[in-house]
Amino acid sequence: MQRAKSKPWFFPAMGLFAAAALILVAFGIVRSPWFAEKGIFGLASVAGNWPTWRGPGYNNTAVGDAPPVRWDEKKNIIWKTAVPGSGHATPVVWRNRIFLPAADEEQQVLSLVSVHSETGSLIWNTEIHRGGLMKKSKKNSYASSTVACDGQRIFVPFIVNGGLWLTATDLDGQILWQKRVTSFKSEYGYGSSPLVYKSLVILAGDHLEKSFLTGMDVMTGEIVWQTPRKRGGSYGSPVVARLANTEQLLLSGQGEVTSYNPLNGQPVWRSRANARSIVGTVAWYEPFVFASTLNGTICIRADGKGNVSRSHVVWENRVKANVPSPLVVDDRILVVQDEGFVTCLAIDTGRQLWKKRLGGNVSASPVLAAGNVYLPLEDGRLFVFKAGEKFELISKNDLGDGGFASPVICGGQIFLRTDHYLYCIGHG
Repeated sequence: MQRAKSKPWFFPAMGLFAAAALILVAFGIVRSPWFAEKGIFGLASVAGNWPTWRGPGYNNTAVGDAPPVRWDEKKNIIWKTAVPGSGHATPVVWRNRIFLPAADEEQQVLSLVSVHSETGSLIWNTEIHRGGLMKKSKKNSYASSTVACDGQRIFVPFIVNGGLWLTATDLDGQILWQKRVTSFKSEYGYGSSPLVYKSLVILAGDHLEKSFLTGMDVMTGEIVWQTPRKRGGSYGSPVVARLANTEQLLLSGQGEVTSYNPLNGQPVWRSRANARSIVGTVAWYEPFVFASTLNGTICIRADGKGNVSRSHVVWENRVKANVPSPLVVDDRILVVQDEGFVTCLAIDTGRQLWKKRLGGNVSASPVLAAGNVYLPLEDGRLFVFKAGEKFELISKNDLGDGGFASPVICGGQIFLRTDHYLYCIGHG
């Protein structure tokens, strides 16, 4: 294959563009730290970082070097460190830092912890709240929401003292601002994770009273927009996807899947989702959006306006999932039931291609890396398999410590939170 010749004006032009971009950031004209960190080509946060729930593409798909497929306590464990406190939240990785929330139930302390990604050493542990822990289910934790990082700040949600709070710290753990977003009446606790979109941090607050979706300024915490939602406990996390030639903010819950404009929170379309309370996050594959609930899985075409329940539902079936989020693998979608069944469906029709029982309960969501699916069970076993036209088991790995968090894969390494430890798994 011949390499394309560079145009003579290309490099000078790009140099001018780079200078202009730096000026915009320096003078605050472009206020998004996402822009400042990612640069012109937007590549910095792709292979080496995992800055938010579901990863840099909001799709639980890793890019870059392939991680190991086999490990045990003596093989391919780069480091293992005890994490102060407990929680179900997935780690977040930014450069050489890992961030995760933790709860000390005995002391009633909710904190944000930072660990060095190369050594596993604890860098800092910042107390965010003390006292005022709220009602939750036995299976939930007080630190279930994955934090979000924009390259300069970490955004940490907790429910305490009858309210939903969002705290922003810098990368050294210093609190920059802390806001009580709204009052919160808990049914089973809280589990939704925030995301960063341009100069906004977006947070969902579905609960038993006045539910909402809100966009807040990343620098000040001031509310830029807030959109009411139906009342009721639900636990899904918002994600942004580019569908139908526009960026859509997608959220499942309250019996619906809804698309919003991420800039102003205005609803674009909504469709029934056959379950009031939804825990998992939606998946997508142009032009479709998929949601799995306790009553089944639904596929919706994402180019509608208003109520599209009758016009844009492509297919639905009785393949159920509560906590794990679905995963797109090529032209297939995986639905993981909490009871440990993995079902592979054709994206365009919902037809079942295969179903496999893993033999244990699942709360984590599957992650795709180098063509392999990584899925941990609550008992500590982690299955690696290919999800093609048939199920192909690659390995079963058991570290002897269970957990609920989804694995994070970046830079050719796996960061796995268990009940008692944080592991870095890599090629030793």
